[in-house]
Amino acid sequence: MNFKKMSLRGKIVSAIIIAVIVAILVNIGVVVYKNTVKATTTSVSAEENIVSEDKNEFWNVDIANSVDENQNKVDDKVENKTIEENTSKNENTESQSKTSDNKESEISKKDSNSSSSKTSDSKSTNNKEKTAATEGKKGTIYLTFDDGPSTNITPKILDILKEQNVKATFFILNYNSEGEKIIKRAYQEGHSIGIHGYSHKYSEIYQTENTYMNNLNSLQEKIEKSIGFKSRITRFPGGSSNTISKKYNVGIMSKLVKKVEANGYKYYDWNIDSNDAGSAKTSAKVYSNVTKNLSKKRPNVVLMHDFSNGKKSLNALRDIIKYAKSNGYVFEKITYEGDLVAHHNVNN
Repeated sequence: MNFKKMSLRGKIVSAIIIAVIVAILVNIGVVVYKNTVKATTTSVSAEENIVSEDKNEFWNVDIANSVDENQNKVDDKVENKTIEENTSKNENTESQSKTSDNKESEISKKDSNSSSSKTSDSKSTNNKEKTAATEGKKGTIYLTFDDGPSTNITPKILDILKEQNVKATFFILNYNSEGEKIIKRAYQEGHSIGIHGYSHKYSEIYQTENTYMNNLNSLQEKIEKSIGFKSRITRFPGGSSNTISKKYNVGIMSKLVKKVEANGYKYYDWNIDSNDAGSAKTSAKVYSNVTKNLSKKRPNVVLMHDFSNGKKSLNALRDIIKYAKSNGYVFEKITYEGDLVAHHNVNN
């Protein structure tokens, strides 16, 4: 096309077309440029966010791990400090012990006058046990541990008992080869090995008198094979006052308390509950539950547990023993030949 020979009108039209084309190309270029910049910015931002999230995740995990590692240490320090403070106060306050004795006497009278009351073993509280008879040496403490042996708690309890020269009673459940080593040690160190049962499952053991006696006799035989001694002291799972057995056999406890004795056993309940398997959430509370309810006017049969979660009783044990010794109490283990009687009122 010869631009010089074109008419003026043709030249104008051509110029307009060229201008339009140029404008379109410029707009296309601007859009492409903006999209490129936006994509680059988004990519950088995403990378920065990923890095930021990774850093936050790292620090959050690090902090969480730090908390997890130190939480138990903090809890134990708080509990132990509380126990030490309570011990310091109690060791020099024999008058408080006497006050506790008087309260215990009053509560015991109330318990005696309300022998027909029915309370579940899972809801029993300190010093409100369903005790129909507690006879034996006054001012004596019988430490009893149920539901062991456990590999992480029982050996440490034995260490403390040995250190403090105190004998205790272990009402045990079925055990494996490691558990056998533990009960052998306990027996060799002079502690009593009692029978809690081959199983602790209420729905199985309280079906009939025969199922219960089989549960009892099976563990008696196993213990005899392990330590060469035939244990004849026992504690009913849930205590003789339990009401959960009603779900499986109405009236069975009234029959069993007679049947076990007719078969050569003696059974033992308790009159001080540490509540380490119940409402006591700390070692300090276990310590308080035991020490505030001790009395020199009767035997003191203390319920504790040495199962694998029994850390609260473990941590409180040494201070309980020290408090009791400093206030004139003595410790003994339960034996078949002894004169101790500790029976709850039967509620089923």
